[in-house]
Amino acid sequence: HFPYEETVEVFEGQFRVVEVALKPKPAKISVKGAKSGARVVVDGRFVGKTPLAKPLEVPAGAHSVTVLARGHHAVSRDIAAGRGEALNIDADMSMTWQRKASWGVLGLAGASLITATVYWGLATSEQQDGLDLLEKRDDVGLTLQEGLDYEEHRDKRNEYRTAALFMGGLGVAVGAAGALMYYLDMPSAGERKTPVVTPTVGADQVGVGVSGRF
Repeated sequence: HFPYEETVEVFEGQFRVVEVALKPKPAKISVKGAKSGARVVVDGRFVGKTPLAKPLEVPAGAHSVTVLARGHHAVSRDIAAGRGEALNIDADMSMTWQRKASWGVLGLAGASLITATVYWGLATSEQQDGLDLLEKRDDVGLTLQEGLDYEEHRDKRNEYRTAALFMGGLGVAVGAAGALMYYLDMPSAGERKTPVVTPTVGADQVGVGVSGRF
């Protein structure tokens, strides 16, 4: 309890009663090792983010402390705090599989977009070669081989453009899936309620699968 102090005046021969209500000291909780910006929840109530400016003060008794951070497993501790007791909670938070997978998915999206850029560059090169032959045809005409070369440039341009559009669309779809996986990865203290996002790629389609409870 906090000490109590009061000054009273008592005259000679006087009997005086002083009522004292001692105030119990709160328990103090420190959260160590948590990721910066993690949410700290005590008994279901948000109390702050790490790093905490000072230890949390709670009444003596049983409490539930949960530390939450996007992309990391929640750390939950049930404690029994005594009056004036100082408690330390080790909240070393490990990264979730979804956060790790999201980086892989985003990397795949980046690779797809780079590949699309390469294909588009090849298509542009074939386009230019074909235009050069068309210009020559209009000026002096083309030989048989040059005519065949023009058709080859045209066909390759179309193939590269198709590949570029496919890889670009794949990169955008997979990138969106990776971003959703990254953003929606907010675990709770108990049952997971956030949806799980999974990219799906088939022979003729690209999509995103979402599952979970809402």
